[in-house]
Amino acid sequence: MQLIYKRTNHIQYLGRPLRLLRSHAHTQNIPQPPNHLTALTLQAQDPSAITKSAMHPQVELLLNYAANATPFVSSTGQAFLSLPLDAFSQQVSSVHSPRIRDWLIAAFDRDHHQPPSPYALRQTIRTLAARANCSGTSVSVQRRVASRGNPRHPDAILLDLANPQGEIVEITPQGWQVTTHPATPFLHSRGNIELPPPNQQPATNNQPLPILQRLLNLTEADAHRATVWLLAALHPHGPHPILVLEGPPSSGKSTAARMLRAIIDPSAAPLYSLPSSEPELLALATLNWILAFDHTGQVRPNISATLCRLATGAAVRQREKGDDREPTVHELHRPILITAASGWNPGESLANRALTLRLKPLSTRRTEAELFQEFEAIRPTLLAALCHATATALSAKPPVPSAQTTAPRLPDAAHWAIAGFPQNAPAIRAAMNQAPTTPILESVAEFLKTSPQWTGTATDLLHEIAVTTVTAPALSHHLRSHKNQLASQNIALHFTRKHGGSRQITLTTSGARAPRHIQ
Repeated sequence: MQLIYKRTNHIQYLGRPLRLLRSHAHTQNIPQPPNHLTALTLQAQDPSAITKSAMHPQVELLLNYAANATPFVSSTGQAFLSLPLDAFSQQVSSVHSPRIRDWLIAAFDRDHHQPPSPYALRQTIRTLAARANCSGTSVSVQRRVASRGNPRHPDAILLDLANPQGEIVEITPQGWQVTTHPATPFLHSRGNIELPPPNQQPATNNQPLPILQRLLNLTEADAHRATVWLLAALHPHGPHPILVLEGPPSSGKSTAARMLRAIIDPSAAPLYSLPSSEPELLALATLNWILAFDHTGQVRPNISATLCRLATGAAVRQREKGDDREPTVHELHRPILITAASGWNPGESLANRALTLRLKPLSTRRTEAELFQEFEAIRPTLLAALCHATATALSAKPPVPSAQTTAPRLPDAAHWAIAGFPQNAPAIRAAMNQAPTTPILESVAEFLKTSPQWTGTATDLLHEIAVTTVTAPALSHHLRSHKNQLASQNIALHFTRKHGGSRQITLTTSGARAPRHIQ
């Protein structure tokens, strides 16, 4: 029997609204929808009658398709569905994501050769979300790198290989192993690429330094900094240093950035251009573990602040389409990699979080195909060395603060790397104590080696340091905003104004007698 529901001045017939006639004769025989008392009466007579009469048949079919999936809620309150792919692997997706919607449509179309109705699809997704929210199971869902236990001092670190077998690398204080752990959900985006399993070679002795130094054309100090960044990228919590690759054109910056990212988080599109808006940057951060930006010049202040927040932990409020509950709040920690262009002049906050690698001009040119063929051959070995160092760091005791020992720059990443490579501790400390700087500050410091004390206008200083990427006002602003970094290099900065109106800049290095100015 087909029911026609009366709604004020309209009725609903098979999903189509029809105009009701005002005549009582046309409406007196229309059956009314079952009310609450009718539902209770049906349930008392037959407990399954209310379910059979109320549930849409397509909703029932769609829920049967999802019977083998496991609904759960993340630690941030987001509803998820775990879809079993085979006996060993699973696919985790948000209940409101297009992936779950497409999966339900494809399952229904496979058996009935037509898609389900939009109403049935919405009701099914809402039912699955309710089951997840009321499941009582709260699990942390991460991308590529996760942990068990205290996030700052984890009991184990998990690295997702993103392969069809659902394999992960489980790193504990006792060592590392490749295993399948169905209770550890990881999110995958379309750009994720499978990571080759680590493979330890006896000849490397778990030392990635010589391999990185030779392959990426790095100095020994820069190879130590790259190792510190890679090891920090295997820590799920951070704070993470921002790795900056500088060098002349054709020095291999972009190729080195692709290789460094591919060691831990390979992607179909490894390098992005730096977004111009904060929402776009945060959207990239929700889809990737490592953020790599190529050919970056001037950075807007709001983007610089967001990069700093992502390196140390950025709180993000997110509301999914179709979810009418309050937005979920989660914190993003992301390793960041930047290749610097000619206009690269970061702000003080960004420079203080940066580890800079200065690539030398290439002495021997090689094709990218040849370089990546060699890289793919040694990538499992590099990953195995980093996993071994991570296990060593997990087993090490936290460093005891000492008044006699000065903490290096970026102390969290430095202490983590020293715990992983204790035999390289002096070299890592020396490499991490690199003063935060920018190309302009380096040019000023080099100029002051021959002139310990200098006074003149910003235009005069531009000619002296031979910088053409900024204007005189921009140079004055850059020096003023990096005054603390100049002081860390024993360079005093003073601004004065002459009677004619021109602004004078005075730079003095330590040892030279600074003029007395009222700043």
